[in-house]
Amino acid sequence: ILEATIEIDPEEKEAIEAQMPRIRDLFNTYLRAVEARDLEAQDATLRLRAQLLRRLIVLLEPLKPKDLLFTTFILR
Repeated sequence: ILEATIEIDPEEKEAIEAQMPRIRDLFNTYLRAVEARDLEAQDATLRLRAQLLRRLIVLLEPLKPKDLLFTTFILR
């Protein structure tokens, strides 16, 4: 289970909310390709966050998300 919050400027909130279906698709597509063993390393969540944020920035351009914060991260 992964839940995240996108840190944004308040004036971009509506525009980013309109992109939520694309954002969910992006995250789901990327996460399906991640192997469980890739998440076992000590720095795995940092690398995962960086990869997702990089993809998010590309997807949302010209909008500028500031950060991606994991609020829930549970491996089963």
